Amino acid sequence: MIDPAFAGHAGETGVGLPMPHDIMSGLALVAGLALLSLILLSLTAWKVRRIERRLQHLEEQLSQIGDKLPR
Repeated sequence: MIDPAFAGHAGETGVGLPMPHDIMSGLALVAGLALLSLILLSLTAWKVRRIERRLQHLEEQLSQIGDKLPR
């Protein structure tokens, strides 16, 4: 068995617990994925609002054209 003082990873010591740097890298990955999800969600909401404004503008133009048509 390898001396725990020279062990480079938790598996080499015979202990099944993860090392602190493994935990921190996992937490950083989860935080990065959460941040990416929030950015993509906000971009999607921004695009939907922009499309909504365009649609309202087109509806207003269409109603103005319809008002000018003879009946």
